[in-house]
Amino acid sequence: MSDFNLKGRELKGIVSKPQFDTDTYFPGKCVYIKTKEEYVYNGARHINSEGMIINSTPLSLEVQYIYKGCVEQITIPIEFIVKDKLSIEPLLRVGSL
Repeated sequence: MSDFNLKGRELKGIVSKPQFDTDTYFPGKCVYIKTKEEYVYNGARHINSEGMIINSTPLSLEVQYIYKGCVEQITIPIEFIVKDKLSIEPLLRVGSL
């Protein structure tokens, strides 16, 4: 943990760490998700899909996407992004959902 000094006040227990911007990644937002080739989610498969966020917190996103005609869901912790296991990008429009 870091201690910050704000206008002469010490703020104990405030940390500066990576987190999702919930103004960018919010429920209903369409995104493009892709796992890195060397990492496969839950040992299942490589994900390369458009999806929709169904739940979002600063530390994780829940995304639904279509895989072989079935709706799948993945929880993406911020650690996946930080450790470069997965990439996620907001979409302006969706082609396949």
